[in-house]
Amino acid sequence: MSLSRALPFALGLALLAPPAMAASPSFDCTKAGTPTEYAICDNDELARLDVALAEAYARARARGEPGLRDRQRAWIKERDRCGANVACLAGSMRQRLAELGAPVPGQGTPPGGGVQPPPGGGIQPPPGGGIQPPPGGGIQPPGFNPQPPGGGIQPPGGSFPVFPGGSLQSGGQSAPGAFGLTGLYCVGSAALAFRDEGDRATFNVALFLENGHACGTPDLSATFENGGWTARDGACTLRVARTDTGLSLSAEPMLDCRQLYCGARAMIPDLEFPYGSRAPAVADPLAWNFMEQGCG
Repeated sequence: MSLSRALPFALGLALLAPPAMAASPSFDCTKAGTPTEYAICDNDELARLDVALAEAYARARARGEPGLRDRQRAWIKERDRCGANVACLAGSMRQRLAELGAPVPGQGTPPGGGVQPPPGGGIQPPPGGGIQPPPGGGIQPPGFNPQPPGGGIQPPGGSFPVFPGGSLQSGGQSAPGAFGLTGLYCVGSAALAFRDEGDRATFNVALFLENGHACGTPDLSATFENGGWTARDGACTLRVARTDTGLSLSAEPMLDCRQLYCGARAMIPDLEFPYGSRAPAVADPLAWNFMEQGCG
């Protein structure tokens, strides 16, 4: 059949078909409070996997499997390390279905298939609030003041010492070759957990938009290139760079990064985290639970 004939036929079928219903997960999305929960609510595949998991878990409980609850809680903790990464969540949920002896809804995926949750804990942002990048930078969600009340968290004495070249030191405790930038940086409802290792760095990002949707990355390994640290994950490139006033964050291409780390109606805009927004009480930012402990 030629394309010119197939197109009207396909359009006719579409008009006759009933409207597709969005999939709903096993929990109430109005009570979602983490990037993982928002991602499940925003994605039909994840919602169906969540329902299948709830049913499989109920069947396993009915069978009286020993240690089931502890294993489920441990798995939920590992799953949530995916943040809003849809591929990571789907892989984790398919694996858990295989462990529970349940089929994967839709198409059958072999046990162990898909992307596994990354090792190490990423920060989880708290619910509420909305973010907007500084003036002139990236997407600008309305109604957000990028500078927290009081000008951000200030270290004792009001400023961080500066060493030659303009980079920061934290009380002279920076590792050899590093820039002394390790810390948890918070601006409104966005957080950057950054471990400075000189020519390398590890960081993760979490943020909530005012529309209630969220983005969250796992811990990402980055290399120092052209004055900043660059992490590549598939088609998405995230970069943290030093400026005169803070650390800037960019994620490009925006659509590819959104698919990896965000719910359907969220994205990672260009952001700047002022040096003064670093939380002085957080010694190990990658081990800090931002959702439960805030900025310390």
